[in-house]
Amino acid sequence: PCHLEGLHLAQKIYKKLSDQIVFKIGLFCGYSYPYECLDTLLKRMKLKREDVDAFLGWREGDCYPGFFSVRSKSGDTASLSFVEEHNINVAHYALFRCFLCIDGLSQLADISLGDTTDAVRNNSFIISRTDKGDELIESAKADGYIDYYTLDAGTALTKGIIPFMLREKRHKVLFVIQYLAKRNVPVPDWDIKEAKISKIGRKNGVLRIRMVMFVRKPMISKLLRSHPKLMEVTGRFIYHFDIDPRNLAFRIIGKFLQSHPKLMDAARSIYQYDFNPKHTASKIFQRVKEIRPSKSGKTPNNRIPVGLVGVGGWGSQYVGILQKSGIFNLRVCFDTNKELLQSICSSVGCLKANSLEELLATDDLQAVVIVTPNHFHYEQCIKAIKQGKHVFVEKPIANTVEEAKKIYRATKEKNVIVSVGHNVRRRSEFRTMKKLIETGEIGEVIMVEANNSQYVGEGRETSWRLDKDTYSSGPLSQLGIHHIDTLRYLFGEITEVKSYLKNEYFKSGVPDTILSVFSFKSGILGYLGTNYISEPSFTMRVYGTKGNLIVEGTTLYLQKNGKMKAIKTKSINTLEEQIREFGECIINNGEPEVGVKEAIENMAVAEVIMESAKKNGKNIGLEE
Repeated sequence: PCHLEGLHLAQKIYKKLSDQIVFKIGLFCGYSYPYECLDTLLKRMKLKREDVDAFLGWREGDCYPGFFSVRSKSGDTASLSFVEEHNINVAHYALFRCFLCIDGLSQLADISLGDTTDAVRNNSFIISRTDKGDELIESAKADGYIDYYTLDAGTALTKGIIPFMLREKRHKVLFVIQYLAKRNVPVPDWDIKEAKISKIGRKNGVLRIRMVMFVRKPMISKLLRSHPKLMEVTGRFIYHFDIDPRNLAFRIIGKFLQSHPKLMDAARSIYQYDFNPKHTASKIFQRVKEIRPSKSGKTPNNRIPVGLVGVGGWGSQYVGILQKSGIFNLRVCFDTNKELLQSICSSVGCLKANSLEELLATDDLQAVVIVTPNHFHYEQCIKAIKQGKHVFVEKPIANTVEEAKKIYRATKEKNVIVSVGHNVRRRSEFRTMKKLIETGEIGEVIMVEANNSQYVGEGRETSWRLDKDTYSSGPLSQLGIHHIDTLRYLFGEITEVKSYLKNEYFKSGVPDTILSVFSFKSGILGYLGTNYISEPSFTMRVYGTKGNLIVEGTTLYLQKNGKMKAIKTKSINTLEEQIREFGECIINNGEPEVGVKEAIENMAVAEVIMESAKKNGKNIGLEE
């Protein structure tokens, strides 16, 4: 924001500058810090700058708001939670001008973006203010760089980053400026209306800025910087300082609710104030009825008690999805990252399990969602199924066809539902592509080409994705498997495979590139490529006798009569759709679109691709 403010002033002075600027992109910003702040954070982690091999990120990690993370030259990773980092940064190092800045949202930009301030989603929040901004966003979506959904104005202005920034930056800053101006401290003259702030609010702001100024006195600062833990404690006290009795009461109640998940669940649903005692009592009574399990184990509104295994990475997406599904009641979570687990469970208000066994033993638990590294899927699925739990597991269902078949036999023995997260086929581009093919829009299909690649890069042998012992197929099981399922969904069974692989970049021995050509039972010929080296690629090209259908990123194109046009498709959240289907299958005893049988067939194709590649491109047929 401060750079854009400077640019705005420069444009007023140098008129020609305006014509040379195409558009402006800004970041959300709370504070900026001098470089010496870095040394203090490293000292807090018992490191020096010369000990560090790489800085991994200020907001690294799978859980909002992330960690300040570095990798030492010995190969170890050290992290500070955002809370610890922020407590040190703001009180002790934030530039003084940041306390006097009212713009946290880059309001002079065509587009500004940053966090959602949502504890369970990893999405970014984008604000577009001009036609240029709208055009840029649409172009980025069309080229496959981003996907998005829109928020209505009411939601955007009452929840999340916008009201947070208005409260923290604009409203609080104004009376701090007034306080300093009375003491002859040079301050900016912001041309905005004074915010309506209570007397207690004014005192809070003044006392906080006085404490910041105190701890920055040379003698105090020197003492604190020699004791990083004390610096973090004093920073936390200043950052969270509040003498408003209502806010203090909310904090005390919040601490209590965190240890009582059912009460937390009820409280979250009554977050809007209603001072009519009858209305409030009615809401509370209704929510208590909803969260009390019936004799069947289901709640009256069909909310199914579910446990989530794996809350980091991709698993963090499912936290919010399960919460807002309307079908599931997220009762308990488990993850091997204890700090991350505690953060998620506290923010959601659910139980925390210290092991898979403890999660499965949770009272009334009916279903389990498994979102963990691939090599854990088989064991975790089997344990959950043997306990009689319905299971949703991310793709691939297991590491081998044999493991997948054991899961299939277990589901039949225990009569439970297992749904597998092959979500790409659900994307509206492929749903529409299938309809156009079936209606003859491109005539008879002759061949298909598909590629799904992502850059993983060299030097990341510590990643489970590059562990040859547990994950020997490289990008095939993580990326290529998506297209295997989608190709089978569109064109039927694959009958013969010829494949090649190479490994020129990874020391671990995991293949970095895999290429396969194959034939379908229908006679269509196909190609699949996947790698961990190139720039991201997500494409599928279907060639017909009357035209072609092409998916590039998130856009579907029809190529016909020498012309290419984009086909409008409705953006849908495929993860939400498959979770909703999973819940409906449990309630109605139905069959998921991708169950164990379909997952086994996908795994069989992947296994044959790897077998052919290891035999230098030998043609191999798939058995029934």
